Amino acid sequence: MIAFVCAWEYNTGGGFDWYRTFVAADKAFEKEKAVCKEFADVDWKAFRYNVKLDEGLTDEEITRQIDLSLIEDCNKAEITYQAAKI
Repeated sequence: MIAFVCAWEYNTGGGFDWYRTFVAADKAFEKEKAVCKEFADVDWKAFRYNVKLDEGLTDEEITRQIDLSLIEDCNKAEITYQAAKI
């Protein structure tokens, strides 16, 4: 299965949400771009990538798997966004 991920990071933290469809993840990424603009002063960055996972995982297991490689996957993400500081 594929989990479609929208993640973010800023000076003091970060997080992610995953989706079952690329359409939902792409919509979330577009919203995250607005957050990047609003919080450019704390270096807010957004990332959009996909993760291939084993079939049959529970939602909790999927979240745990994504969390384990979050930083590495964000660093490799081909789709990223960061607004310029004002």
